[in-house]
Amino acid sequence: MKALESAPERYDKGIKWLSWGKLTKIREHITDLIEAEGQKVLEIGVGTATQALLLAERGIRVVGIDHSPKMLSIAQEKLDLKRKEGSEGAQIASRIELLHKAAVQLDEFPSNSFDVVTSTLVFSELYESEQKYVLGHAFRILKPGGALILADEVIPTKKLKRIAHALIAAPLKLITFILTQTTTKPVRNLVKKVEEAGFTIQQIENYQLDSFQLIYAKKPEDSSSFEISESLKFPLISPPSGGLGSALWQTAMRFIKHPTEIGLIAIGNPTTQSPVLCTCNFKLTVSRLYNFLNEQNLDVWLLVAPTDGINVWCAACGDEFNAGSVITAIKISSLEKYVTHRRIILPQLAAPGVDPKLVKEITGWQCVWGPVRMDDLPDFLRQLPDSISHKTEKQRAVTFNLKFRMEMASAYVFPILLLIAAPLLLTLYFLHLWFWAFFIFAVIAFDVYFIFLIWPVIPTRLGTPKVIIGSTIVFLLISILAWFITDYLGIHILMAAQFQGLLAIFNWCPLQLTVILQLLILIYDADGITPTLRSALGARRWNKGKVSMTERWGTSYTLTPYGKITADLDKCIGCGICVDVCPMLIPTIDSSTKKVQLRYPELCVNCRACVKQCPKNALYLAPETEAAKLALERLLAGEINTQQVGG
Repeated sequence: MKALESAPERYDKGIKWLSWGKLTKIREHITDLIEAEGQKVLEIGVGTATQALLLAERGIRVVGIDHSPKMLSIAQEKLDLKRKEGSEGAQIASRIELLHKAAVQLDEFPSNSFDVVTSTLVFSELYESEQKYVLGHAFRILKPGGALILADEVIPTKKLKRIAHALIAAPLKLITFILTQTTTKPVRNLVKKVEEAGFTIQQIENYQLDSFQLIYAKKPEDSSSFEISESLKFPLISPPSGGLGSALWQTAMRFIKHPTEIGLIAIGNPTTQSPVLCTCNFKLTVSRLYNFLNEQNLDVWLLVAPTDGINVWCAACGDEFNAGSVITAIKISSLEKYVTHRRIILPQLAAPGVDPKLVKEITGWQCVWGPVRMDDLPDFLRQLPDSISHKTEKQRAVTFNLKFRMEMASAYVFPILLLIAAPLLLTLYFLHLWFWAFFIFAVIAFDVYFIFLIWPVIPTRLGTPKVIIGSTIVFLLISILAWFITDYLGIHILMAAQFQGLLAIFNWCPLQLTVILQLLILIYDADGITPTLRSALGARRWNKGKVSMTERWGTSYTLTPYGKITADLDKCIGCGICVDVCPMLIPTIDSSTKKVQLRYPELCVNCRACVKQCPKNALYLAPETEAAKLALERLLAGEINTQQVGG
């Protein structure tokens, strides 16, 4: 499961713990179901090869696929150890073939080519449309009479068992969420989905209060076609539901993932020639984009790609919005059946993660970079195809405008209130000090919103000084308010000694301490608050050779390289792709030399969009310290997994 993939070396122990120790017996039972030696088995989500080795020991040939390079690396280490056990071990290892493929790449296998397809704890990580797609191709690649064996988390059908399981599983899920910011996603109606794909159910076994299910099904012997059945041709999906309350919740808690279903949405009355826009599956983004395009009376297709419920830029920088995301969305949506052209417009901020060459190589679809903001989409779409190579600076630049700043303020205020201030507020309330509870709540909100409100006028570019100056202003305002109310109006809040004059400010020390506490939270990585500055904390850690970082709310992820943006002019061909994708408008093409010129490289936020997209590797982030250089060498050697594991 994805919750444990961030630490593959601990996967086997972790999965045993989270499955209440039952998974070992379930895997042994799966092995028993595959009786005849010499059968060819496809394991979807081979993981660390635990199941594959059990099968290989029975003389069964296994092709194991997994989307995680780190998991495959652990699996390969197991096979190498098995080979060292002698000729018998080497023979066992030789029966296993490991392939770096995602579940949706089953379409790359020929029809009628496997005796058994098996999968454990994979379908609970797939979206509904992916589940149908994988089942359809599993049916196609199985020989007539071939077996499908699935073991996965499901939602119990009986109400009492659902309640009992929820109570028992809640502590485990809470611990998993705190450690990894992910949670499980039990499959709904798995048996029904298997039957709809054309399989005949042979056996169903339930475990853990019916929350874990093993399904043994077969492809009918008389199956004459190896194509996906018509029942699995995917209809268009509906836009995310939810009103104002849902939008406010997602805005305030944007540090938590909010995924929506992936697939294709029709906006207006699109035709086979209408543009195709691709975006992340962060629910708030999809809802806003859908509503905006509808209001603009545009006829377009909206392709929602799997990014684990994370917004475009964060997902791209964290390797959640990548070529695989776009390829998956294209495949499961049957996009080619709705449009005759082969061009997808990607958000510019997806450039740090998506490799357009790989998308075209695998699917034949061309990716072009749209504007940064959806507000610029109408003009961009009206000027197609000229706008593809002639985006304006306004369409390419990231800004930190008032609306964006207020959203970020909300994203900080509510977690602070829920995680930090809530216990204090409740304590004060039950002690009948409701006045302080109200004022502390108000000060927390006022402090953050005020800092973000005056952000552009604070006379410094860096985030930390801005937060310190803003908090100092709030501190002084509270002190003046304390003096005015206590001394001038003669109102004393506390029942302690009655201070007079400026000493009255000490009556308000809880509010002032609140400002100081919040200051410490905000300056943890104040530069990381804004999209126009690189994370100073991340840069410091990388320059010390550290490769991971934990955010304010416990979100852990592997750092991508930091450094000074640098150009190798000997390699530059003047294609201008870097100009098209840089959100800080740093690269430009010199009219005389036809080479890239870096304006104001100190403004670089290290998003790596230009580095990722440069076809000749002419742009790179030069390490700023020797420790950073060593960390980069480890990254290039494959010793560091850059896939984001949370947030």
